[in-house]
Amino acid sequence: MFNQYASYPGVPGSTRHYNLARELVRQGIGVYIFSSNFSHMLKNRIRDVDGPYMIEEVDGVSYVRMNTFGYFHNNWRRVLNMADYARKSYSIAKDLARKGIVPDVVMGTVAHPFSVGSAHFTAKRLGARFFIDIGDLWPEVFVTSGKMTERHPVYVTVGKTMTYFYGKAEKIICLTDEARNYFKSRGYGDKTILLPPGIRLNGSPPCAPAPASGGSFRVVYAGSFQPIYPLDTVIKAARMLKDRGRDDVRFMLVGGGVQTDSLKSLAGDIGADNVEFIPPMPKGELLEFLKTASAFVLIEKKASYGFPNKIIDYLSSGAPIIYASPVRHAILGSGSCVEAPHDEAGGMADAILRVASMSPEERNEMAECGTRFLKENHDIELLAGRLIEHIRRPARAGAIQTSGALRREVPK
Repeated sequence: MFNQYASYPGVPGSTRHYNLARELVRQGIGVYIFSSNFSHMLKNRIRDVDGPYMIEEVDGVSYVRMNTFGYFHNNWRRVLNMADYARKSYSIAKDLARKGIVPDVVMGTVAHPFSVGSAHFTAKRLGARFFIDIGDLWPEVFVTSGKMTERHPVYVTVGKTMTYFYGKAEKIICLTDEARNYFKSRGYGDKTILLPPGIRLNGSPPCAPAPASGGSFRVVYAGSFQPIYPLDTVIKAARMLKDRGRDDVRFMLVGGGVQTDSLKSLAGDIGADNVEFIPPMPKGELLEFLKTASAFVLIEKKASYGFPNKIIDYLSSGAPIIYASPVRHAILGSGSCVEAPHDEAGGMADAILRVASMSPEERNEMAECGTRFLKENHDIELLAGRLIEHIRRPARAGAIQTSGALRREVPK
């Protein structure tokens, strides 16, 4: 798996690939994840890596960590960081192959096109099958985030590049039905696999905590502070609730990103002192923290066919979700959500007040609906099995084929 930003418990970041890879290993598939040693969230190095790379074993999954060019802002240095990752991951894959670690399937995650390109050329060089995993849809993400129009030269160039990779891929892994329908409309329907994020289910999540006498109703957001997530709406709603005399409602915004300073300034300027900013934390700590929430906020503008990973974290933590997104996700039919506008603070405040005014039993019932939805749609054991069916299935006609059986050698 080529995913520059892949993380695991103990390190802030997405654990989608960790959850999938750990289950693949449990079901007999060896997995190597090629990831950068430079943390996008922390803006520093994760491990001390001497030499070109190191292999770190985490719950049976082999993380291949490499040092890449550092950056602090979304500028040319970050683009250089992506290119550096692509170059080094390709070189390291060839080095591992010389040592007998040869893949049958190479999966490139569209965190950005560079990682997909590295995966494609690695698969071509080593005679492996090539899968694409759609985290975000490039270059469409540029338009939905408001950074450029469809006529921009970068949009056109990236679009042609990704079309080339889609044509070369044997399988295209989609996180949502919306993404799958998009690829079907482009003639890639026979290539798609629906594989939303999942977790290993170990019992039911806790019931939603009721605020204690004299205590607070804790509204939690956990994720990136980026323009696509309009947290200014949440901060303005927090101020409105304070003006309505609801000093018991407190807001915890967990994460970081390019808008951290501007959001803190907004909270200070409007007097939203009922909002607390909490830095990113490792997934294990985050999941424990989420269990203290009375309600969660999921807020986003129109996304590019991706899947908000925070849905899984919220559902597994046992509290109602304030859903503020124009994307019609299947979770809306689960009974675990109250809808709110993503761009109107008054409507957001009303939705939060509605949940805060519910009885503990009503909130617990919503949490239980979320638990059922999680079990029915995001059981990682079933999802990994679905992917394994395609891994073990003979390659399609015209695809590069290996010897047939899985021939990866996993270090002892």
